[in-house]
Amino acid sequence: MIYFMNICVVIPYFGMLPPNMNTFLYSASFNSRIDWLILTDQETTNLIHPKNVKFVYSSFDLVQKRFQHIIDDKICLNAPYKLCDYRPLYGNAFSDYLNGYDYWGYGDLDVVYGDLMKFISPGLQRKYDRIGGLGHFTLYKNNPEVNSRYLLSCKARNGKIVKPFNRVYKRARGYAFDELGMRSIYQYHNFNTYQNEDLANETKTGCLDPYSIDPRFSKFDGAFVWHHGKCLYYYLNPKTNELQYHEFGYFHLLKRHNFTAFLNDAVDSFAITTNGYHKLQDMHDNTIRKIIETNHSAYRKRLTYWFHSYFLSGDITFRKILGVHLPVFELYEEIKNHELRI
Repeated sequence: MIYFMNICVVIPYFGMLPPNMNTFLYSASFNSRIDWLILTDQETTNLIHPKNVKFVYSSFDLVQKRFQHIIDDKICLNAPYKLCDYRPLYGNAFSDYLNGYDYWGYGDLDVVYGDLMKFISPGLQRKYDRIGGLGHFTLYKNNPEVNSRYLLSCKARNGKIVKPFNRVYKRARGYAFDELGMRSIYQYHNFNTYQNEDLANETKTGCLDPYSIDPRFSKFDGAFVWHHGKCLYYYLNPKTNELQYHEFGYFHLLKRHNFTAFLNDAVDSFAITTNGYHKLQDMHDNTIRKIIETNHSAYRKRLTYWFHSYFLSGDITFRKILGVHLPVFELYEEIKNHELRI
């Protein structure tokens, strides 16, 4: 039965915790069937401490040693950002914390959780090996065989059979192994993965205003709203101008560099706009409509932000010449799929 599934999401985070941390924790508290384990070198006494979130004080060096202990060869893990490539190893590296859990997972802190169980329960009930597949939220069945699949081979783009983790642990650059590498391994071996298109709704990188990347809603102006433990994406039906919403398991607020407004207290509802988090006094249609209508910056500001994100910041690609990033493939795909938006 689903009610007896024990789940733990592991998040090592080193350096200053993000200013949205209390909202992250508050939204996690509504998911009482899931535990979070956060390893950090930061002081946490000023944060809320939900019963289902455990903080463990640790240094980056100690976490680095955990991975070195389970890999025979010398590893390259010189900076916290590289931990993304080591996420599929968490089941083994943090096994002492995961005893008794049926599933373990990894995630990000730039998220707001809704009713996660509503969107992952079908996968848990059918006992899928993996649920999700993105770096900001993925679960794995907690057993030795599944926990060691990161070592397996898959087919590379050139058709050769390779073991992708062999290059991941030897180089400092990031390979997005938690997403791309494990996806290739699972596809090559036909391991089962439960996917739910409504699990996550992400903001589009490179856009000043928080547009959804979900192709069902990406052409609409909308509002990311959290209400009583639910993540609701509101939008105006272009044909009828009727206000509608769609529920997701969580919001991933990717690379929101312009956020300056944050919440530290418990609130019933809040909206996420261009500059951050804002408490809502009510959930009336007029309130939501106003958010959608006003959450639209001037074109000059949006163009400037887009240009910086695509060509100067490295948010879109690490490829660059003479200090200028070259998102050639990314732009081609966006234009081809009619997904380019500023």
